[in-house]
This record gives sequence, structure tokens and C-alpha cells, in this order.
Amino acid sequence: MELTTQGMQLQRGVGDKLASIAAEVSLLRRGGRKAVVRVDAGVTFAMHWLLPRLASFSEAQAGLEVQLETSGGPIAMATRVDVHIRRDPTDLGDLAYQPFLEEWSVLVASPQLLQKAPSSVLDIVNNTPRIGARSRPTLWAQWSAHHRIQAAGLEPTLEFDNTVLAIQAALEGLGVVVVPEIFVSTMLQRRLLALVDPERVLTGHYSYAMRLRRESTAVMTFVEWLRGQAS
Repeated sequence: MELTTQGMQLQRGVGDKLASIAAEVSLLRRGGRKAVVRVDAGVTFAMHWLLPRLASFSEAQAGLEVQLETSGGPIAMATRVDVHIRRDPTDLGDLAYQPFLEEWSVLVASPQLLQKAPSSVLDIVNNTPRIGARSRPTLWAQWSAHHRIQAAGLEPTLEFDNTVLAIQAALEGLGVVVVPEIFVSTMLQRRLLALVDPERVLTGHYSYAMRLRRESTAVMTFVEWLRGQAS
């Protein structure tokens, strides 16, 4: 038996309500104390993808509290963390990890800059400053490979330390930038940035790794929600 579209919508709605009730019961059993899930993620990922979604988790799981901290590079096992999220799985050390989110990147610029730019994509990238982030040195090369262009000819001409600054530079009209779409989707919707090239380029995956504690049910609840948000 297969559910109709209306049936699937009802199932999702009832499922969310049941999860919320279960969380309230769990909270009462602990005397009103919330179970804490400590999450460690990169700052740009946390700011543009994870944080905007946490309100929905809090609404559905009243008995759970997410404590988010940000860091980059290899994880520090000395810290109290339940779930680590990284783009580079080697940063997760010996922990078992699970990819959960594909990263697709796009070429963007400010609409004002594009008004004065050449008409073709190739002319734009050749004649406009190319913004890069030292924290993501391969994005331009990946975009070039996707379009079968020699990467050496399209290296960044204006570099910044991190993706946050590179995005801000594009917003200010300083050039074009290849950037993960999840970091600029809201800016594209608000027309603060515009697509230079409609094609998306697969540039990586995000993975999570768990450090299980005694309260592992709370951790698993968060991880299941995380996977659902990525689907």
C-alpha cells in the first residue's frame, strides 16, 4: 500500500507532533532539565545552514537543547562535544563518520557588477576580478574542471582569508566568486547576489561523526533530524 500525497503530509505532521509530545514527556521525567547535545561545526556552515534550521528542531524537541560551537580543521578530542560536522572527513580523525549533505557550488556576483560586465560567462571570468578564499583554495579549480577550462588561467586575483570575507567582497561588487550554494541561497533569493553561471558544481560533502555518551538517545535524535534536513 502506498500513501497518497495528502497521506504523506498527514504522516509528517503527526510524526512531528508525536516527536514533540515524546520530548515533553522525556523533559518531565528529568524533572524539567533538558538533555544537551553539543555540536561542533565550521563557522560558515553553522551560520548559513545549521543555525537557520535550529528553530525547527527546538520546536519539535522541547526536551533537547543544542549547544553549538564553531571551529575549523582537525577536531580536538579534549573538548566536550557529541557531534562533529566537517566538510573534510580527514578532520574527523579516527571517528566513524557519515556523509549527509552534498555541497554544490555556484558562480555569483552582485547584480550591479553584472550590469556592467560582458555578456558571456567566459568573458566575465576573464575580465572581472576573481575572488577566492584561502580556506577553500580548490573552488575555482573545481569550477574550471567542470567547464573544461585550464585552471591555471582562472586562479583568484583577489584573495581573502575565509569564505565569509569572500562572500562579503562579492556583495560589495569587488568581483565574481565560486562559493557553496548553501552559503548564499538567501542572498540569491533576496537578489543581493546573482548567478553568473546557472550550472552548479559538486565540490564536496559534509559529514558528521558522533562521540556517544550515556545520553546517546538525545544525540541520535539530533542526528536523525540533521539527516532529514539534508534530504
